Amino acid sequence: MIDPVHFEILPFGKGEAEAAELPERVRLTVTCSPKHGLDESIGTATRLRALGHSVTLHLAARMVRGPDHLDELLARMKENGIDDAFVIGGDATPPHGPYASSVELLPIIHDHPRRPVTVGIGGYPEGHPLIDDAALAEALAQKAPLADYVTTQLCFDPGAVLRWIEGIRATGIDLPVLAGVPGIVDPTKLLEISMRVGVGPSLSFLRKQRGLRNLLRLSGRSADRLYDALSSSEEIAGFHFYTFNRLRDTWEWHQSKRAGSHRLSVPTKEVTEMAPTSLEDKLQAAGSAVELARNSQIGPYVYPAVAAEFTNWRDEQIAWRETAALFDQSHHMTDLYIEGPDAIRLLSDLGVNSFENFAVNKAKQFVCCNPDGYVIGDAILFYLGENRLSLVGRPSAHNWVQYHGETGDYDITFDRDERTAVNPTGKRKLYRFQVQGPNAMQVLEKAVGAPLPEIKFFNMDEITIAGHTVRALHHGMSGVPGRELFGPWEDAEDVRAAIVEAGEEFGLKQVGSRVYATNTLESGWIPCPLPAVFTGDDMKAYREWLPANGYEATGSLGGSFYADDISDYYLTPHDLGYWGFVKFDHDFVGREALEAMDGEGPRRKVTLAWNGEDVAAALQTLFEKGDPAKYIDLPLSNYSTWPNDKLLLDGEQVGVSTFSGYSYNERSMLSLGVVNSDVEVGTEVVLVWGEEAGGSAKPVVERHRQVEIRATVSPVPYSEVARTSYAEGSWRQKATV
Repeated sequence: MIDPVHFEILPFGKGEAEAAELPERVRLTVTCSPKHGLDESIGTATRLRALGHSVTLHLAARMVRGPDHLDELLARMKENGIDDAFVIGGDATPPHGPYASSVELLPIIHDHPRRPVTVGIGGYPEGHPLIDDAALAEALAQKAPLADYVTTQLCFDPGAVLRWIEGIRATGIDLPVLAGVPGIVDPTKLLEISMRVGVGPSLSFLRKQRGLRNLLRLSGRSADRLYDALSSSEEIAGFHFYTFNRLRDTWEWHQSKRAGSHRLSVPTKEVTEMAPTSLEDKLQAAGSAVELARNSQIGPYVYPAVAAEFTNWRDEQIAWRETAALFDQSHHMTDLYIEGPDAIRLLSDLGVNSFENFAVNKAKQFVCCNPDGYVIGDAILFYLGENRLSLVGRPSAHNWVQYHGETGDYDITFDRDERTAVNPTGKRKLYRFQVQGPNAMQVLEKAVGAPLPEIKFFNMDEITIAGHTVRALHHGMSGVPGRELFGPWEDAEDVRAAIVEAGEEFGLKQVGSRVYATNTLESGWIPCPLPAVFTGDDMKAYREWLPANGYEATGSLGGSFYADDISDYYLTPHDLGYWGFVKFDHDFVGREALEAMDGEGPRRKVTLAWNGEDVAAALQTLFEKGDPAKYIDLPLSNYSTWPNDKLLLDGEQVGVSTFSGYSYNERSMLSLGVVNSDVEVGTEVVLVWGEEAGGSAKPVVERHRQVEIRATVSPVPYSEVARTSYAEGSWRQKATV
């Protein structure tokens, strides 16, 4: 018999104390995390069972250390009357033992002599940011015969849940389904954790035209609407409430629902007044921007929805250098559409770029700075039509533009299409592909079936693929010029299939999400500058506008460079190689500060080629006793949103290393960094890899020790092809050192 109501709590904080004071005994589900581990979770579960509650324990496959550990866990469950296990994959990277997924662990539990009375598995009505839908469906089909029920991920859209159930029923899966819905929680905490665990399509169900701020206003009512919409369905066997340790409030609310109350606004006055709703609130609560970012639980920037690998990441890297590669950029970037007679005036007021000759069917790399001349963000700006433009990229520049557009005297409107990691609707407004590599033009010419139009660098034109009109931008990411293609989302699969078919004879490879971001190591663009928004009284109003759950407020700071002042992590256009974009032919925010920086800057961007022997020595520590070096993941090694590792020369810091990973084309670990201008190409510096004091509390950071890795200061772009093949005057030609 499956209990129809489960209340999930975390194995830390006040959840256990609230459970002790609950007026009735209920079914409690205890989660687990890489930071606290399964041993902590089963300890909490045992104490809750002693209070008389029925208890479900999350068994995360990636946190089970081996068969003996599993035997111990199941024995402790049986001894203490913990009769239900919820078997999931878990977030531990790398796995603590031999099990990488619930698919691997579940058969062992099913056949175990101490198998719990009931076993649940997870379902994903809104997809998973790191696993494609086909893989999820296959895994569910494998697990369903071994399970007793399914609990869905945290959802906000009842329609998505019911459609998903209809879909699995059509495949023959008839397990009872518990709908995973939010309890009565602090709305800020809800959104922060929702983004971290991969929820998103349903966030758009709640979010209206003004973005995430409205979600914060509406989330207090979401539990009522979800409960009412789902409770009448015969397909819903019960509810799994994600309480985030607000157990008592959620229990009381559920009691009122059972009693027929139609109360809509449940959060207490304390929550309404105390919960931070802006970046400024979070800074005040944390006491320091550095503390806020260093202790964020968010890991590196996510490249969701695209398969991790289509072949293998080494061959996919080779393809963009030697044959042709198809990148799917449809999911990881935010699109901000700006429309109205004042659109160009707004962008000119904020961007360091000149807009003198900017016209329809042109694009540019838009860069915006704070009043002190430090970079807030950059993005590609597309001039789509008369008074209609779009910004595409990480959301920091978008937020700055939208803030000024909404608070300033501009006749414009915004339409925001969030990146999938925050709002994975499964259906963006546009698909976005790139075809890159020496054979890219041949692939596209065959797909089009006619000669391609001549398109100048960073200009656009239209082509036809598979009967669909496609806009093509002359652009390159992987070290050679190519074409960026975009059009209506509904056309995506037709266009993709035509390109893949046309590319067969030219060695085209589709590029997976695992290796996608490493192309920038060869072409030289730093994609992860920390937004310069955390300081200054003149930026306070903006920080109050930014949500407490946005990119700036949740991004993580990682690496060996430690400073007490967050502004020490800021970068200038000089640092990023963007000085060629800065034009003083118009007034813009930060102009006065940048005029004072005119001329050669004190620092410049470089590539760092890591010493192979030192990298191998760091990896070797994984096979030695004691704390190892920080794990160097391949091919992309970043473990935070804003990586910053210090660079030393003769014991003195001379710069920072940012984005890092491995290039199979160069047979080298590479990173993009910023060094003092007097550090010459060819100089060997020391990169300190890993965090201080064994590492921060981020889930992606295991206990480790710092190691020193020699690195050679090298040109940027590192790829000679990138330095010589881009259009005359591009920053990639100007930025060589």
